[in-house]
Amino acid sequence: MRRIIGLTVPLLMAVIVVAFVMGAASAISVTEDAGAAQNELGDPVTVVFWHVYTDTLGTAMQQLIDEFNATNSYDITVQGQYVGGYADSYEAVLLGLQGGGPLPNLVTGYANMIADYARYGGVRFLDDYFQDPEIGISDPEDFYPSALSYLQLGQYGNQLAGLPNGMSVEVMYYNATLLDEKALGIPATWDAFESACVELTTDTVVGTVVDMNASRFISWLWSRGGELLSEDLTYSRFQEQEGIDSVQFFRNLFDGGYAREPGELYGDQAAFGNGETGLTFGHSTGIPYYRELMEDGAGHDWGVALVPSLPGIEVTDAVGRGIAVLHRSEDQDRAAWLFLRWLTEPGQTARWAAKSPYFPVHISATYHPSMVARLAE
Repeated sequence: MRRIIGLTVPLLMAVIVVAFVMGAASAISVTEDAGAAQNELGDPVTVVFWHVYTDTLGTAMQQLIDEFNATNSYDITVQGQYVGGYADSYEAVLLGLQGGGPLPNLVTGYANMIADYARYGGVRFLDDYFQDPEIGISDPEDFYPSALSYLQLGQYGNQLAGLPNGMSVEVMYYNATLLDEKALGIPATWDAFESACVELTTDTVVGTVVDMNASRFISWLWSRGGELLSEDLTYSRFQEQEGIDSVQFFRNLFDGGYAREPGELYGDQAAFGNGETGLTFGHSTGIPYYRELMEDGAGHDWGVALVPSLPGIEVTDAVGRGIAVLHRSEDQDRAAWLFLRWLTEPGQTARWAAKSPYFPVHISATYHPSMVARLAE
């Protein structure tokens, strides 16, 4: 099992040149601190939830928060606050953990961010709550395994550092029209992918446009049977032959003129939508954007498939945006957990997924009416 998130991005930066530009952190407007709790759960408790959602997603999240506040039997009030993007939230939490600002009870973030919060002693690990017979998870087997393992931090004994309320996966986008014109199938292996890139490339089309980042490299590495880290997390393995082969494969495509870089932010999506490339990589969260660009652009048939791999290997990079509980007091921690448990139950995660670009984290959520309708759409 690959419990490596929390170390992934820092390690990859050491071996791959990734153009990763972060804008300056925007000003963050938050309450001064989470509200003080009463002595026992059951008395009024207010908890603050920092999230990163705006526009449609911000409205959807606030509707869920309002529903919980109106229906929970514990007299818990959740105050949802937008604090900017992931980088803004991350910097604000680190500042708060070092005594320089306010802190929430719950915060949205990636696993590597949550691992950094744990370094400062700020994370309330959730294993005891998760397994509690009264306030725990009633059907833990209903979680997709990767949804939980993503937030079980290996450097902290695989303790559960949060719960995800949505997942996305690394995929390959393919232009079916261009493939059909060359009598090519959807490439499922790297040999087939290379052949497709060569066949698709013309004066106006390039086989693939590749945006290099951590998710790309991890998927390529795993698709060749490689590993990012040792089992005990003490040394890197991405520089082994599978990692070298992954980088060299695309270097050869670039050198041959069968691949190019995006040239600008989201240039790979734009090239795909305009029919200028047959194959790109991205997360499943990009599906709505690819659809819109293709409808406004070339109007070709297109689809989504697993990232190619060596024969016999079928793997993908699954990523979840976790929600962590930051330790404040036992009453506030329990109240924060109760909201988090409710938010990630099948019904709520299905409704959230139906309004967002994420997949639900529960198996049974697939059959929820809102998710059935979204999948059909």
